[in-house]
Amino acid sequence: MIELSKGAVDVSNDVLMVSFGLRKPMQIPRDPNVWTKTAKQKAEARIVSHMSAPTGGSISTSATVPMRGKLIVYTELDSNKVKSHTCGMSSVSSILSKYAGMKIKKYSFNGKTYRATELPQWYW
Repeated sequence: MIELSKGAVDVSNDVLMVSFGLRKPMQIPRDPNVWTKTAKQKAEARIVSHMSAPTGGSISTSATVPMRGKLIVYTELDSNKVKSHTCGMSSVSSILSKYAGMKIKKYSFNGKTYRATELPQWYW
């Protein structure tokens, strides 16, 4: 029993405990109809649950490196033998693939020179 100014309070009596402010009132119970599915919803859920996941389990994204620099490509067959680009490290390979038919002699990225057959160190 708890003694208050109004007298003893029976702790097993919820109505009395709430009226004295010793306990919060019970919340309204949820409507069970909200959490039930119709026959059509159950059929749709069954179909979706049996679908196979995409191969690999997740969508793969291409890696991007935030470092930007100057890419200079030296070619043999073009009239303008030196091409210059400002790009990120991750886009160097795609830019070099555009020069596949021009016979690349060498290229440099941020001052480091590579042979045409050599990969930059961040691709190792």
